[in-house]
Amino acid sequence: MRTTLLSVFLFLYISCIAGDLDNGWKYFITNNRAEARKSFINATYEPSTRAEASLGLTLINWMEGKEEETFAYFLMFFNSSSNPYPATYSLWSTILDLYSTQLTTTKLQFLETILSDTRANGTMKALANSSLGNYYELIRQTEKAKKHFAALGAITQWQLTGVFNNLSGGGFDKEYAPIDEPMDDAVFESRTGAEIRWFKNKSVRTDRWIDFSYHFNYRNSVIYAQTFINSPVKQEVILATGVSGSLKIWLNNQLAGSIREERNTDFDVYNYRVQLSAGINRILIQIGESEAGRSNFMLRITDNQMNPVTNITANNQYQAFVSDDIHPAQVGLFAEEYLIRELQNKPGDLLTLILLAECYMRNDKNSESLRLFLQQRQIAPQNSYIGLRLIENYARSDNRFEMSKEIEKIKQTDPNLYMSLLYQINEEEQKENHSMVEYLINKLETLYNINETALNRRINLYSATKQNNKLIELVNKAYTLYPANTGFVKLKAMIDLDVLKNNKSAYQVLKSYSNKYFNDEIENMLASYLLNQGKTKQGLKTYENLVNTIPYATGYYYKLAGVCRDLREYSKAIQYIRSALEMAPYTGAYYSRMGQIYDDINYTEPAIRAYEASLAYTPSDYVTRRALRRLEGKKDVFNYFSPVDIYREYALSPGPEAYPNDNSIILHYETQKIVYGGATEERHIILIKILKPEGIDNWKEYMIQFNQYNKKLIIEKAEIIKNNGNRITAESNNGYVVFTGLEVNDAIHLVYRLEDYSPDKLAMHFWDKFYFNLYYPVGISRYCLLIAKDKEFKYELLNTTVEPVIKSEDEFMLYTWEKKNLPAILPEDNAPPLSDIAQSLHLSSIPGWEFISNWYADLSAAKQESNFEIKQTVEKLLAGRDNWSDQAKADAIYQYIVKNIRYSFVPFRQGSYIPQKASTTLNTRLGDCKDLSTLFVSMARYAGLDAGLVLIDTRENGQKDMIVPSMEFNHCIARITIDNTEKFVELTNPYLSFGSMTGSLRGALSLNIPKPQSHKTGETIRYLNQEKSTFSGITRRTTITVKGNDLNIKRMNIRTGELAAQLRSSDLPSSQADREKGFQQSISKEFSSQTKIGRLHYVNLDTLTDTLMYEYEFTVKNAIKEIANIKIITIPWTDKKQSLDFIAEEDRKYDFSFLDVNSADVLSEEITIIFPQSVRILELPKTESFTFRGLGYSISCTYTDSTLTCNRYFKSQTEWIKSEDWYGFKDFFQKIVESDNRQIAIAREE
Repeated sequence: MRTTLLSVFLFLYISCIAGDLDNGWKYFITNNRAEARKSFINATYEPSTRAEASLGLTLINWMEGKEEETFAYFLMFFNSSSNPYPATYSLWSTILDLYSTQLTTTKLQFLETILSDTRANGTMKALANSSLGNYYELIRQTEKAKKHFAALGAITQWQLTGVFNNLSGGGFDKEYAPIDEPMDDAVFESRTGAEIRWFKNKSVRTDRWIDFSYHFNYRNSVIYAQTFINSPVKQEVILATGVSGSLKIWLNNQLAGSIREERNTDFDVYNYRVQLSAGINRILIQIGESEAGRSNFMLRITDNQMNPVTNITANNQYQAFVSDDIHPAQVGLFAEEYLIRELQNKPGDLLTLILLAECYMRNDKNSESLRLFLQQRQIAPQNSYIGLRLIENYARSDNRFEMSKEIEKIKQTDPNLYMSLLYQINEEEQKENHSMVEYLINKLETLYNINETALNRRINLYSATKQNNKLIELVNKAYTLYPANTGFVKLKAMIDLDVLKNNKSAYQVLKSYSNKYFNDEIENMLASYLLNQGKTKQGLKTYENLVNTIPYATGYYYKLAGVCRDLREYSKAIQYIRSALEMAPYTGAYYSRMGQIYDDINYTEPAIRAYEASLAYTPSDYVTRRALRRLEGKKDVFNYFSPVDIYREYALSPGPEAYPNDNSIILHYETQKIVYGGATEERHIILIKILKPEGIDNWKEYMIQFNQYNKKLIIEKAEIIKNNGNRITAESNNGYVVFTGLEVNDAIHLVYRLEDYSPDKLAMHFWDKFYFNLYYPVGISRYCLLIAKDKEFKYELLNTTVEPVIKSEDEFMLYTWEKKNLPAILPEDNAPPLSDIAQSLHLSSIPGWEFISNWYADLSAAKQESNFEIKQTVEKLLAGRDNWSDQAKADAIYQYIVKNIRYSFVPFRQGSYIPQKASTTLNTRLGDCKDLSTLFVSMARYAGLDAGLVLIDTRENGQKDMIVPSMEFNHCIARITIDNTEKFVELTNPYLSFGSMTGSLRGALSLNIPKPQSHKTGETIRYLNQEKSTFSGITRRTTITVKGNDLNIKRMNIRTGELAAQLRSSDLPSSQADREKGFQQSISKEFSSQTKIGRLHYVNLDTLTDTLMYEYEFTVKNAIKEIANIKIITIPWTDKKQSLDFIAEEDRKYDFSFLDVNSADVLSEEITIIFPQSVRILELPKTESFTFRGLGYSISCTYTDSTLTCNRYFKSQTEWIKSEDWYGFKDFFQKIVESDNRQIAIAREE
């Protein structure tokens, strides 16, 4: 009996304990944290559930901002778990904050525990050593820090070289020369065309990361590092790496691993088991940066337990190596591998899902973590912890749309949560609702006590509301409570210095921190303070201590060299800049500073060499260019051009009587362009005289068009030259110039320069276009090109012949094209654009269109990759539709994009050429033309379709806008091949059906972009083939019943292609009442008699099909006129031509754009008129047909049994009417007008 009772008791006890754990997670899922806490605490009393319950409590306390409790419960988990390290790794940097440099005693003890724990593998011990090293470095215990960092076992002996182009990730798969050339004397060509070599890294970061930001201008670059490992025996090891950027790693010239996606990871994340050869082994690492924001790596060579291998040595001097087979195999991160196995054993387990997602996210594996967080969301739809982590994930991937949704959800469902209050404060701060901000801060402090975050928010509040006394008092309080907080230290020092003028206190604040802690920003601030106070010796000493502490930080050597230069301590300045150059020998700014120092002390030859080196690595440093020319005794580059006496030109200019038909005259219009090797700059000189009041309206505002992404604007002169000789400076802002007070006979005078800072290989080339004549008369029109003698280029003239004047000027050739006294181009209706009719000059150094197509393929390749979000979207879209045709799949993807992603117009020519990542466009639900097209290509390729990008120069820019290779494209579309037929896809019009083409694309200039890495040869610019687009036309069927003198009319219309889109765009957003009103207004214009709309019905209005059908009924009162007992009716063709107003010009100089007045390929209408039996037609309209230059028209009528059936057909296969065909074209349309407006006479049967 006792045994039975004991068994029952144990069963109930175990059930109760298990129930506490289960209840804890149930309450956790529903955000009932108070009850979850109780249940978890109860579960910690039982050893079997203590570990998991402790982790639950860890998460709850972290959510509530309780740092001490968070770590205390984590320690309970750690001490009660048989294998705590996968979870420890996952929570290390976020939940546990073990990378913080301000570690508590408890956390320090924990880290020491890891080092002595036999269960901890080498990765965990390395993490502990890294955290301890950072801590001891902070508190200035340098030897302890060095000891812990050395224990990492990271390889620090490297040779480095770079930079190579990686704009938009396009360099990842390039076979750059360092891959196959490891010798010390190897010479490479950098991104700017400069000679570079391998160089040794003299110093590394104290934490053993190889940080390229100290050695190179790493942005948009591929950089290489190599080391030579001596292994006494052939042995199997693991190459354990962590990176910022993309990664490739080779052992003995064999690829061991490759990760294209740019991430910021911890160490030991990308691991590869390889076989070292006995003897010397070459390890080569490639890091690529285009969006990671950092560029660095750490390599540890470890055994299978991730402990450093100790029987090898590293050398950064080239040594011959053996190329045995390395047998590479990827080794997963231990925490990931363990948690993946756990999830397989316990599918859907919430805690395991959380830990694995955290493990992924701490190493920037955002797609992988997002997949798991969304899976958790299915289990716990309202849980705030999951919401917080989704917010973090969305923030990392720049998914602002989903992030804002999650923030709003947490604010609504969990308003008192710690982070929810911070989100609410953010929102009210943005709205400048200061009273609500203060209320929320008070609430935050009440619920969670005063902490650093709350103090920061209140400081921001007092600053925003200019409560200076309270601000000063609060900053003092914050500094007193948290003297190690660098933010508070800086604020305290700045207030003491700038507001209170208490220099002594400011110094004491900075010095007190510096005595206890090391922070380079505080040291820099302290040194600057001392120098500003005239304490030169102390200031320099502080800087010297700084660079001695972090000798790898080249930027501080650069700064110190500048400080010494300002103090005229030139020998020290040279010493420091040389130190910087030893570690960063290919940084142009450092050579420029060296040149400035030598320049100051009149060491001309060394200064010249330094400036030349600076320009080799930074060709677009225009200040250094001018300094070099001055030292070389050469003229300023703009002085090679003929001087312009603007004021004399104005004084001699003609008055209004000389140009009676013009409101203004461009007296002087000049471009001066300088092309160096790898850089261009230009100056524009404009003088325009106002002749009539209309000219004031035309020129009172002027917008300088330039690409703000890669050009810098410098306005040298913007003024009004008054008729009395006075000059008034104009107002200008970022290229927008306003000429206030402009009057007739005044002139506007504008001189501005543009400096080009293009970052990639396109910067090695230039292109330009210049119009000699414009829509105003031009006095002097001049284009000057000063180009390096070794720079090849070509030019072509359009609509003119003018030979350049060519002169040799030092290292340049000067070309000048000039024309004078050019009359205004007279405007004509529907004429070609200026690019086709003006006298123009086109120049380019780009070798061919293939160069541009391959360049853009490299630029856009990484952006087209299909990551998790793309794959998930496509899979949902096509789920259960395996039998769909390629056409159906492409159409589904197209419709998804145009319905869900908003188009945001950004001028292509004035914006960045680089599209967003496809996933970014998907996540933000916003993009310009290239972004939407890239998204389509990414989704289509994941669906197995053949798709790509096409660059477009739209029709309105002209057919001759780019007669030499250039990047003057203003649009981007997609192309897709279905059943061996290529179709073009316009993504910016949400009313257009798939494959339809707008008028701006018809005959547009296009350049196909090949698939990434294919580098297809032979690509050239061509006119877009409109035959591959959906037919654009209207088919109408009209039935008219004659009742007395009234007409009852029913029209059925079918629109296709662009014409369907036009109707959708106007009618779909409108209400039915507004649609009927619009049709009423339309038919009222057709008939002179009273009309009334009846039924109006659409088919496929809200569906993006090729065809849109609609029908409507209306009545026309007294439409039939009666003259002498004969009734007259005009056949009411919907598309009839009633007059020749649109071609009223008698003579014409330029071609006529017929597409601008008619966008239909075909207009077809059948009208059936049902007369009363008592009526007869006196004369049947005759059948006619006309054709002219690709245009066709026909009309025919038949009469049977009181029913008249007429057919009208118009077909257009032409876009342009040549000027020499103008009269024939007018005659053709005169016939159409006469035929369309013929009347029918009817009489009553006797």
